[in-house]
Amino acid sequence: MPPDSTGLSTQTSRTGKVSGNVWRELDAPRHAKRAYARQAGHDGRGERVSGGRRRGEGGFTLIELLVAVTLLGLLAMLMTGGVRFGTRVWERSAVAADALAEVHAVREFLRRRIAEARPLDAGAEADEPPGEAAAPAAFRGSAGAMEFVTAMPSYVAPGGLHRVAIAGGADGLHLAWRPAGAPWDAAEDGAGSGRRLLLDRLAGVSLSYFGSPEGRGAAGWHDAWPAAAGMPALVRLAIVFPEGDPREWPDLIVALPAGEGSGR
Repeated sequence: MPPDSTGLSTQTSRTGKVSGNVWRELDAPRHAKRAYARQAGHDGRGERVSGGRRRGEGGFTLIELLVAVTLLGLLAMLMTGGVRFGTRVWERSAVAADALAEVHAVREFLRRRIAEARPLDAGAEADEPPGEAAAPAAFRGSAGAMEFVTAMPSYVAPGGLHRVAIAGGADGLHLAWRPAGAPWDAAEDGAGSGRRLLLDRLAGVSLSYFGSPEGRGAAGWHDAWPAAAGMPALVRLAIVFPEGDPREWPDLIVALPAGEGSGR
């Protein structure tokens, strides 16, 4: 056959079709063009491939990595802040729980000591307050302190009866004890004596006593109870904590064994 316009010698079969090797020769320029386009960053159809990557290849661009790192940093910062906040809340709750437990323990201790107060006679005491030799000396109190005879637990003082003093002020609520036979003004550092701070950081302490100090007439609340009046029917201990203090103290009211001033 005569050569065609492309200069290639084409052969046709009897069916009139161009042979395969001839088609490959005709497509060679087109394949070369696509390979060049891929090297230049195109997909061969005029579309740019991002970052020079071929279609179907994995990986992340620099912008994607920066965004991911930023998000992870923000998430870590939020988690750290949450952990710190939770830790502070837990610490404050633990401190408040310890303070409330301390207040509860002090209330129960005082309740038992006051409820077990003994109405001793003056003759049973080795030494009496001046001018009150003929009066019972088992109990006396004022608005800020009171003193009475009671049994102390063995983990605080040796066994037996002790004269116990409870006094309160801004510096705290104090407990002192000495043997029951000791005089009112006996030293608190003698044998069998001791002193302990029950509560600290107080705004105020108030004691009052219910009964009839004279032993007759209607009973009522009094800010003081003389030693000559026997024992009151009730004792009330009120404590106020500073503002912002989580501790609470409902008034502690304790009934004592009936005495001459109980009004019963």
